[in-house]
Amino acid sequence: MPYIISWSNVATSNEICDLSAGTYVYTVTDNQNYSIIDSVEIGEASFVQIDVINQDLGWVNVNDGSIELSAINGTIERVEWEHGASGTLIEGLSAGDCCASIMFSGDL
Repeated sequence: MPYIISWSNVATSNEICDLSAGTYVYTVTDNQNYSIIDSVEIGEASFVQIDVINQDLGWVNVNDGSIELSAINGTIERVEWEHGASGTLIEGLSAGDCCASIMFSGDL
């Protein structure tokens, strides 16, 4: 390996995971033993709350349900529903579970 990376948390790889908030110092050393020292700051994680408005008009055997998603403390960039629909509002639902993948913008 042409470079060795050492972290202040004792890791010795170019990738470290599951870090808590704080400052991490790293040293990069090449094969001729030249080093550079720098640091990276990891901020506190932001949490997003999803508000779900579920509406069922109650008609039997009628696909009249809907779900609308909105975010508190964040911005929803894209929603992909398990049935192929997209967007924060899905309508024409029958009774049962409905799953969605929610992607947030980088402003968390």
